[in-house]
Amino acid sequence: MAGLPETLRKSKHWTLENPLAFHKRYQHEVNAGGSEITLKEGRERLETIYKKTVMTLNEWLGWADARCPQPTHEINRLYQTIVDIEAQIEAAISLMTRLGERRRELQTAQYGLENHRTSKSAIQALCSKTTDYWEREPDDNHHTLCIASDCYSNCHVNCLVPFTLDPIKIGRFCLAFMYSVDDARRTNTESDDAAKSRRCNHCSHAAWEHRHYKNKHVRRTRALHPTAKNDLAKAETEEQRLEVAKRVVQEELDSIQLELDTVQAKVNSLVDAYNSKSLNKNFAGHINSAIQMMELRLEELKSKPGTEHERGIVQSAIQKLKSKLDVLRKSQERKSGVINHVRGAVGDAVGALGTALTGVIRGIV
Repeated sequence: MAGLPETLRKSKHWTLENPLAFHKRYQHEVNAGGSEITLKEGRERLETIYKKTVMTLNEWLGWADARCPQPTHEINRLYQTIVDIEAQIEAAISLMTRLGERRRELQTAQYGLENHRTSKSAIQALCSKTTDYWEREPDDNHHTLCIASDCYSNCHVNCLVPFTLDPIKIGRFCLAFMYSVDDARRTNTESDDAAKSRRCNHCSHAAWEHRHYKNKHVRRTRALHPTAKNDLAKAETEEQRLEVAKRVVQEELDSIQLELDTVQAKVNSLVDAYNSKSLNKNFAGHINSAIQMMELRLEELKSKPGTEHERGIVQSAIQKLKSKLDVLRKSQERKSGVINHVRGAVGDAVGALGTALTGVIRGIV
């Protein structure tokens, strides 16, 4: 608004004289047999109004074309919300994958215990075992993170590239993908495909497998069975030790199943929330980013046996987002059709008025 004249900035209504309405009044004077002086004044007035109106409209349209779209605080907040949801979806699917792997390991251990194929040392190791796992730790700044299968690299902490969902920009400008002194020149000449295929100098994965997230990968360690070691020490017989191990495995299986049910429900809930907030075509880039991320996670699941249920959840989530993208695309096509129709109608009206005015002006000569 700062680019507008002061009078327009404070005005609630912007009015224009309507040359078409004046042309109709002029025609009425002609049909009524008005005097030549009156008709001459009418023609001159009509020409002045037409030129002034067209000139004013051109100035307004020129001003509008020069404006850059400015997102409101609400739109900015909404963008950040769906970016956060995407990060949560990715983290939830990764957790679901790791839990599934751990469940299969425990089922194998359980089979060995049930069939008395587990040695005393193996039982000891099972009950004393610790596990390393990765978590996403929220952060105020955005970082370039790798989301490739089994990679938890923080490839560029506090990335200097403005927040983006575009892997082409990440590959082209993020320092994690810069190699040599000629990169500045190559950045301006390489294709988009080359930019998003650049290999990270931190983890070696391609740029399209990286995202800007306001999170960091953090490694944690915890005891799988905090009380099992003491329980095992109290066991006096082989049978008692076997029962301790069976109980430990079953408790963790129950715990993992509960966590899996929770995280699977969370994935569905997050995808629904993502869909509900992706309101228009401006969110298409976000949705595509989320789909690509989930397709990476799906490929990871396909490489692991016994993941049919998890795969189904991710495939369903992908389909939901693709359906949303299709709705937005069709909506945009309809809007474009309406806009083109209006432009055509306005153009026809202006053209008709111009033709009529030309005929009137010729009548003066």
